[in-house]
Amino acid sequence: MKSISILLVFVCSTTVMLSQETTDVAQPTAVSRFVRYGAFVGGMLGLHNADFTKMSDSGFCCPDKFGSQTAAGFSIGGLFEYPISGQFIATARASFWFQNPTFSQTQTTLFNNPVDNSAQTGTFNYVVKPSLAAASIDVMGGYRIGDYLSVYAGPRVNYLLQGKFDQLETVTTPGYVFTDNLQTERNKQTALAIPALNSLNLALMLGVGYEFALNQNRSMFFVPELFGSLGIGSLSSGLKGAGQTWTMNAVILNLALKFSPRDEIIKQDSVIKIIESPCDDCKTRLVKGGDCVPVKICPEPRVLRKNTKSGECECMLLDNIVKVDAVTGTMDGKAVVLGSGNGKQPLVVESYKRVTFKPLLPYIFFKEAKDEFAVTYSQTNGEQTAVSEVEKAKVGVNLTENLYKNIINIIGLRMLKNPSAIVRLRGTTDGIESDSAGNLALRRVNSIRKRLVQVFNIDASRILIDSSRKGLPEKKSMVNGQSDHPAAREENRRVEFYSDDMAILAPVEIEDEKLLLSPENLDYNITVVSRDEPKQATIKLKASTTSGGDVLLGRETADLNTSSPEKIILRFETKKFESNAAKGLKSIFMDQKDSKLTTTEQPLPFSNADETVIPVKYVTVDAKAKSGMKDTLVSVYELILFDFDSDKLSPMNERIVEMLKKQINEGSVVTIEGNTDNSGTKEINKKLSERRAGAVASLLPVEVRKEVIANADERPMTGVRNDTPYGRNFNRNVIVTVKTPVRK
Repeated sequence: MKSISILLVFVCSTTVMLSQETTDVAQPTAVSRFVRYGAFVGGMLGLHNADFTKMSDSGFCCPDKFGSQTAAGFSIGGLFEYPISGQFIATARASFWFQNPTFSQTQTTLFNNPVDNSAQTGTFNYVVKPSLAAASIDVMGGYRIGDYLSVYAGPRVNYLLQGKFDQLETVTTPGYVFTDNLQTERNKQTALAIPALNSLNLALMLGVGYEFALNQNRSMFFVPELFGSLGIGSLSSGLKGAGQTWTMNAVILNLALKFSPRDEIIKQDSVIKIIESPCDDCKTRLVKGGDCVPVKICPEPRVLRKNTKSGECECMLLDNIVKVDAVTGTMDGKAVVLGSGNGKQPLVVESYKRVTFKPLLPYIFFKEAKDEFAVTYSQTNGEQTAVSEVEKAKVGVNLTENLYKNIINIIGLRMLKNPSAIVRLRGTTDGIESDSAGNLALRRVNSIRKRLVQVFNIDASRILIDSSRKGLPEKKSMVNGQSDHPAAREENRRVEFYSDDMAILAPVEIEDEKLLLSPENLDYNITVVSRDEPKQATIKLKASTTSGGDVLLGRETADLNTSSPEKIILRFETKKFESNAAKGLKSIFMDQKDSKLTTTEQPLPFSNADETVIPVKYVTVDAKAKSGMKDTLVSVYELILFDFDSDKLSPMNERIVEMLKKQINEGSVVTIEGNTDNSGTKEINKKLSERRAGAVASLLPVEVRKEVIANADERPMTGVRNDTPYGRNFNRNVIVTVKTPVRK
């Protein structure tokens, strides 16, 4: 209430001072006499006056009344203003707003220690978090002080669309638990309805706004506004306890955009002038009528345009600005011309089988000082739901991340299929996090063990606990040589899985069907003829689809020389087309309508646009099998993971490379891609990724065609980000892709 009073005094004093400075304004000026429409966004500071002990009888007990709180909020809406008489205006506004205040109180009292049932002094914290969303209607009167400063006052009607709240009771000191649930928290409930919510309530609005003109004729304005809202009545009539209330006031800062549709009239030196927009290039205004007409008439098909070389308006031929001389590419090692007819080749979309081997990262990470199973991991309640979650994880673009989040389900299901298998669990900490009880690592292990036993009914004797290490992991992560970096600490807080049975931690094999487009590149050989000395040409490549629409495949921009005609080559990489639903493509064409020359921003007519249409031919796996055509099997191995800052192959990785060698024959094409996370500098990561790729390439057969790529942290594994501890672990990898020709 005090803040609202201060705001009202400020608005009133500002109004008085500005009124004194503008005493010479006797009549409304031209600018202030027009209707205004607009929209606004705003930030709110809610001032909640709380005088209640609790919201409802839903098990939550508060000893004292909650006090007043502030809360930030947001609003958005539209407005309409109408001039009434002189400087007086009327305005109506509609808006939507929301706020989420937090009420809390703390109580220190005696309670029974659940360990020895003795009386202890403890501190309890009670929190209520309401969530409010409302639609509001403001009907206010206003007064313009001069042309641009306005003050407003009037009622607001709020209609509450949402009124829910969360609540929680917590033992904060000492570190004991409630005897009824053996937890430090109880009465935790979410999304409860605020009882007897008064959907309609009133407030008094008072504010000020100043208009900044955004254009010459002052029809568009940017308007900062400051409002105060004084709530009338309680938001709820069902608060528990006699005479308990909850009211809301607010300070609101809006940023509005107003438009005033009218003739282009402004007041300047007491003279009303007509502001006329200038005519376009190569047009002039008639003395009578004021219409813009061309300075000369051009015979068709030429049009009048300004020549940027001479600065004169000339009749110019716009046809045949762009001519595509040829579209070329390489297919099966031979250069071909693409198109339809006359020996030209279509674009080939070939289906092939791909087998991808995804690694199983045997770590589960924890938040600081926490031992509970994080909600980011898939949590199921039985064997059948675990099977369903794992199968769903094998679909989509984020396969690696989806599978990792199901690690507990995968290991649990594999232990069921392999009843003699035993796993060992080792818990670690980051060496810094608080561990008052001294057994944080052990508690983390027990939380994982408990889940395997309860959800999958695994015999506890098959889950061994390795308690030989309680602090940092043996293979700890570091950033810039320090293990106390936040990213390194995230990775060192974990539970590690070990098993002598290879079936438990074996990689996941996923078989699917992908598309391979030939040729890999489309080179458009283009001649650009223009008298405007264009500096750039932007060409768009589109495709017609079986659904009847067009999709954008790519956009390329070429720099042009100053001579004419211009010869350019634009290259489009067809591997980028796969994301555009390649199965639905019918033909590919150059888009005349949206391709541009930057100096003119005019569409680029192609002299032979119809001739550049490239048909699309599909070759399916079944068709290749029936006809005995050559096929390609693609195997992607994402299995080789490295320790932090290491390029040394572990014994497990060496066994993986030996397995890879057996899958490679004389006709195979092998790509080895080295990757890192983003912990180091670009230079360090580039060298590390090169060493990792080189370590794997050196063990593969020398006679095989190999391509070694060092990606560093520029292109992490698909679907895995570097901003998570498991993402960084996955991205310390070498990916090996083996393309092997086969014949059915």
